[in-house]
Amino acid sequence: MPILEKSVVLDYTYKNRQQDSLSLWLAVPPQMACQCVKKVTYSTEPQELSEYLGQELAYYQLASGETINVSAEMDLYSSSLEENEAPETLTPAEKQFYLRNTYLSPVNEAMREKAEEISQNAENPIEKLQYLFEHIYNTYTYHFPPEKRGASFFLKEGKGDCGEFSFLFCSYARALGIPCRSVIGAFMKKFQPHVWNECYIEEYGWVPIDTSVAASLKKNNSLLRHPLQRGESTGVFHYFGEFSGRRVVFCLDAEWPLSPEYNDTKAPAGYPLSTFGKDNFAYGFQSLSGSAPYLQPIYTKFKDMPSPGKITDVLGTWNVRDDSLYLQSLLFIKQTSYYLFIAAMLASIAAVFFMDNFYFLTAGYILAASGLGASILRKEYNGVIVLGFIVSVVISVMYLII
Repeated sequence: MPILEKSVVLDYTYKNRQQDSLSLWLAVPPQMACQCVKKVTYSTEPQELSEYLGQELAYYQLASGETINVSAEMDLYSSSLEENEAPETLTPAEKQFYLRNTYLSPVNEAMREKAEEISQNAENPIEKLQYLFEHIYNTYTYHFPPEKRGASFFLKEGKGDCGEFSFLFCSYARALGIPCRSVIGAFMKKFQPHVWNECYIEEYGWVPIDTSVAASLKKNNSLLRHPLQRGESTGVFHYFGEFSGRRVVFCLDAEWPLSPEYNDTKAPAGYPLSTFGKDNFAYGFQSLSGSAPYLQPIYTKFKDMPSPGKITDVLGTWNVRDDSLYLQSLLFIKQTSYYLFIAAMLASIAAVFFMDNFYFLTAGYILAASGLGASILRKEYNGVIVLGFIVSVVISVMYLII
């Protein structure tokens, strides 16, 4: 049963900084079990609003210097792996779509043979997914940015970011006949893009799976980064079948069909070509057979060499913020106390040479306890953070008594 975790507001902004006009397709956050979209507000109404399999796209033609702002109010829900008495059902069209062969997640004989080899001891679909999950997060290395994108290249390179992990998992699952999608979204806070998977199992509905975060947890720095920055668990198996309710979804899948139709054009001379499931792909000038490689949350069509051509000119910018003054206040306390803690510790080191550093050390531990306490109240913690909070409180009290 999904549990309401928090209410948030997604603020998205795109400004056309090119000298020419451009076309832009924007994925409107969809209604899902993990998120309830309550209201979407456009600063400028889109020229066209289309819908396909539950995903809305807003289409704009933006003049040079024009800016659009889109705001979405949402409730986010956490969930765990359990059989659902009334799971979501798939239409034949949806099942076919989420089993399709794509550039980024090819479904072919080689993928089928490898997926069957990995899951040969599984007795049912959910066990097949578990075998795939363990194999991928144990075998491949998280690396950003990847040189090439797509499951086929990820297999050869052995390393990639969240997109590549998701594309490969999607290829394997679909090759086994299990509907799967690479969900395009973001973590909480400002500009934290992410991609993960959902697989459809009849008894459960859509099952969330995140192999890239599981793989990244092999690095020790993730033990603090994930709970403090993203409010998520550091337990690997929490990323199979469980959803934190601390992410937003932009688009239901990669390679989403664009409407109106995307008219491919030749890239200008000197434009850097890349690999998105196929070589020599001109991002921002071409589509993948009428689909965007991914909508995070936009895909653009430039008329000439992008200048400037920064990441904000390709994706825009966004922020996912709490819709609660209480949680916003705790976030301010958490962030401020961490910066002041570092300042206090540096001051205590410098003070050794000039004066008693007792006051700086005491202030530092009190600030540490405040920041960790705010993290715990925001549910952004694990055992390491709870232990740090207790130690900070004890040391603070001891310093004050002494």
